[in-house]
Amino acid sequence: MTIYKKIPIILCVILLLTGCDFMLKPQEINVKDTVFTEYETMVDALLEIEDVHEISDYLYLWGQTKGLTAELDRRGIVVLESWPLSGENREFITLECEFSVENRQEDLRSVAFALAFIQNSSVTGPIRLLMVPYSPGNHFGADHLNSKYLTSPLIKLNTKSPSEIIISEAGSWEANIHRNIKSVVPKYPFAYEISIGGITSSIPLVNDSDIPNAIKQIGDFLATCKSNGMILELALVQGETHFMPETGEYSSTSSAIIIITQNDLRKLENMMIDLQNQIENEYSKIYPNISVVFTEVDMPPKVFSLEDTDRIISFLYTIFDGHYDFESQTMSLITSLSAENDRFNSSLLWWSDSDVAFQEMSKDLDVITNLNDMNYDLISRRAGWHGNPELPWINKLLESTKSPPQTTIVPSSLAIYQQRDSELEMVSFGVDLKDCEKQWKILSSFLEKQ
Repeated sequence: MTIYKKIPIILCVILLLTGCDFMLKPQEINVKDTVFTEYETMVDALLEIEDVHEISDYLYLWGQTKGLTAELDRRGIVVLESWPLSGENREFITLECEFSVENRQEDLRSVAFALAFIQNSSVTGPIRLLMVPYSPGNHFGADHLNSKYLTSPLIKLNTKSPSEIIISEAGSWEANIHRNIKSVVPKYPFAYEISIGGITSSIPLVNDSDIPNAIKQIGDFLATCKSNGMILELALVQGETHFMPETGEYSSTSSAIIIITQNDLRKLENMMIDLQNQIENEYSKIYPNISVVFTEVDMPPKVFSLEDTDRIISFLYTIFDGHYDFESQTMSLITSLSAENDRFNSSLLWWSDSDVAFQEMSKDLDVITNLNDMNYDLISRRAGWHGNPELPWINKLLESTKSPPQTTIVPSSLAIYQQRDSELEMVSFGVDLKDCEKQWKILSSFLEKQ
């Protein structure tokens, strides 16, 4: 590995000032203070950066000033190695963490823990620390990590599951559902738009059993209108739901325009009041900006045919959104909805760490699309990863945390590593600033026995 560009002078100054005592290895340290200092120093130095390589430069120079073996490649991957003073010939224990510009304030928490640990822990064996750049949705660093560093055991440090051991990550499938539709002239005299918005959250979807999807809410409402005998035409239906597992950011909006008869005006008004009350009672405490808006609008020139309206509403009512199974983290999310240019389209995103669950969801989708005369295509698939809790070293680590093994839907580098080496033994261990002393003790105790 070689340095691909000069290290910024400001980073040199910061790190030389903090690294002048690298030959000293204190017997006892204040773990929380040490980790916090590393974190705050990094955040201060890297607050204004725009290029992930600037983080790489910082980490590489940090390793040099601490007397560690340090390498940096052109992708921005940094490898630090701490060798035992005794000179005994032992295999490396590999720790790994990822960092990005977009999520740097969170990512740098695990990096800070790792830096403090490799410099100050009492572990006598050799430790290798891999620090790998990524951007949300693109783990490019993991793709290009030199294969010689993919050695067992490998422990990833994550910030999502503090003090817990993750032994598997759900993979994902994305499906596109579509149907050709016909437009006709509206027959009825009143047009109303119903819209749901203001659903924004930083709560990870995996930990929340009842996050509202505005698309599904609109679909259920339209189905309720039909089941209550309302005669309606559908002129517009659209929606977008965004979820970023890496950050837990979630947002959802949807709207529909329906055309109704005068006889159904009072019924629609009452149903809208019921929907608004339901949404407010169930979700307003978590989503204070959530809104349900009911507005009379100009008559659109075209509406969907009666058959297409029935098919679309039936699809939105029967399609599943939410948790299939909590144990295997099997989930389905309606991510988009549109009907324009004589074409209906909707997208689904599935997560599961079980191939059987994917097969079951595929069967369900077959039934739903056939029922509603629609077609679908699987347009992408991302593999997850699985660790083996029966391996002695993973079993010991699980025992030290006193908590059951966990599954996550948050994408990480480990899925790529397992694709590259199916025999690689690995887990993910959650660290944070709040409980870093506890996590330090767990990791130290485990590594000292290896």
